[in-house]
Amino acid sequence: MSSLLYPGLQALDEQYLDVDFQFGGVDQVSFLPQLYKRQTLTPQRKIFMYAAGLLPRLGYAKRAHLMNPMVPGLSGGKMSSSDPKSKIDFLDSPAEVKSKIKAAVCTPGVVEENGVLAFIKAVLIPVQDLREEQAKLRGEKQASRGPGSGSNVKVDAPEGTVFSVSRKPDFGGDIHFKTYQELEDAYAKEDLHPGDLKAAITEALVALLSPIKEMFNADPEWQEVERLGYPDQSVQPAAKQVKEKVSYFSHVMWTPPDGQNTKKAMRTTAPTEEERAQLRAQKEAEKKAKADAQAAAGPTAAELKSRQADAAAVTPSAIASSSTSAVSQL
Repeated sequence: MSSLLYPGLQALDEQYLDVDFQFGGVDQVSFLPQLYKRQTLTPQRKIFMYAAGLLPRLGYAKRAHLMNPMVPGLSGGKMSSSDPKSKIDFLDSPAEVKSKIKAAVCTPGVVEENGVLAFIKAVLIPVQDLREEQAKLRGEKQASRGPGSGSNVKVDAPEGTVFSVSRKPDFGGDIHFKTYQELEDAYAKEDLHPGDLKAAITEALVALLSPIKEMFNADPEWQEVERLGYPDQSVQPAAKQVKEKVSYFSHVMWTPPDGQNTKKAMRTTAPTEEERAQLRAQKEAEKKAKADAQAAAGPTAAELKSRQADAAAVTPSAIASSSTSAVSQL
């Protein structure tokens, strides 16, 4: 039953969200190919064509659908909004970008399903191509380069470079690429190390996203829109902060000071240094009391049994041998 209901519910999103268009990946295109010609359904049925073909028949407005190529996720497999580590967000901080790229799957020599290479191909190089195109429209020879330009292309890179990778002289020095295919070929031959590639894409993404983050931080209206659009993500930092304060001591039972409710309660904050000292002293006192009680009660049955076993293990063989020697000497 769910396989019958789910496509319809997905298609109705655009109606109940009251949107004019939807944005998605190319895997959302061919749900019902040639639906208007009533051709047989193919196995690759996707939701956009399903909505475009059937919702108007039910009296709903037809929406536009915008699509872009799907790229692999940074953590391997498909990029997913439910997996923050698989993607880079517009509002990610430089630290978040660095952390995500550092943890990304980037096997040496492997270009298939490589999310790091996919970001360069689908995002960074097209952005650099756009910069070059705009520079030419302004009558400039090339787009600005170097720090502060928003581009990772080095100042001394050859003309036509769209992506630069910084390397130490011991490892061949900086390398520049004029096309994505050049970069992919170098990586496939393992002429380009994953560590150098990750450092380059981190630098490029930070340069690209930093101006966006700055505008966001300076615009309260934008921040409010982000909070309303993504309420779950907006509360995550606060929840994380609370979680970081939770420790072993926040879960132990404790007795409030005299004059307060003597019923044991669950701590909600970490104890002070004085309380820690009291806790240690209390534990030491409990150990001493236990030891004194055991001493007063005398040896336990287990201890008596252990002593008897030790005594039984002692043999007079050495004494007998000495006595025999003494007799023989006499």
